[in-house]
Amino acid sequence: MERPGRSLKCLVVLGAAVILAFACGVGMTRLLGKVETHSGHRYNQTDSAAMSELRRYVYLALPAQQAIDAHRKRTGGCPATIHELVAGTLPAHYLDECFGLGLATPQWQYLPESPEYQLYLKLGWDARLFYHSRSQTWEYDPGDGSASWPVQP
Repeated sequence: MERPGRSLKCLVVLGAAVILAFACGVGMTRLLGKVETHSGHRYNQTDSAAMSELRRYVYLALPAQQAIDAHRKRTGGCPATIHELVAGTLPAHYLDECFGLGLATPQWQYLPESPEYQLYLKLGWDARLFYHSRSQTWEYDPGDGSASWPVQP
């Protein structure tokens, strides 16, 4: 025969486990929802507010794009890393904050593919904003299988 106190203790532990599992599920759902895009919504090219937000991200990367292009013109190739541009071209704090060493989000990524390069910004689980030096275009890829579209700075 089981003691009454033991059954109650089992129920309390079981109840706590259920509550914890529920809280984790809600927390993960909210976390994944926040990861989808920085602004909490999917970008749409017909939405002027969304386009404005994407252009603001482009403006963050323009100094780096211009510095990389100047480096390519001067040397004939891409810098191996974005941080090579610190010496007299871009302030260290800009690179730290926009390209991964600072706490700022979002953070741009640089992909040298000499003689070309790409800059990209992850805007959610799969969505990205890209700059392609070959075509000299900015584009948004929603990452959901639908077509990407241009973003004009």
